[in-house]
Amino acid sequence: MSECEREVSADLLSVILPTAARRAIGAYEIFSSIPPDGGDAKEFGAFQTACKAAVGHLTALYQLQRLVAAAVAPKPGTGATSKADEYAEIYDRARARIALLDGPDPLDEANPSEED
Repeated sequence: MSECEREVSADLLSVILPTAARRAIGAYEIFSSIPPDGGDAKEFGAFQTACKAAVGHLTALYQLQRLVAAAVAPKPGTGATSKADEYAEIYDRARARIALLDGPDPLDEANPSEED
């Protein structure tokens, strides 16, 4: 599977999984709210086993959601940057160009650690 296909799959899963998890939670809430009839120990054991399977299924869904969210999240250094960071590079390039044309800016030399 190519990198592009993986990204598309992760994006698709990030849309589908929350809805699937909500639907599963709703179904399991309904299922678990209906107690087994008759008080038979065998029937209760089957009900308890089914509830444990539901918890396992929900746990797997949540773990998959976390993995997909991590895969879809922007990578450090390649993700969206803040406006200040975005413009900082432009200002640095402008200062370098000005320094080449007519020398360094005296205000920058006075206090280089202070940022606007």
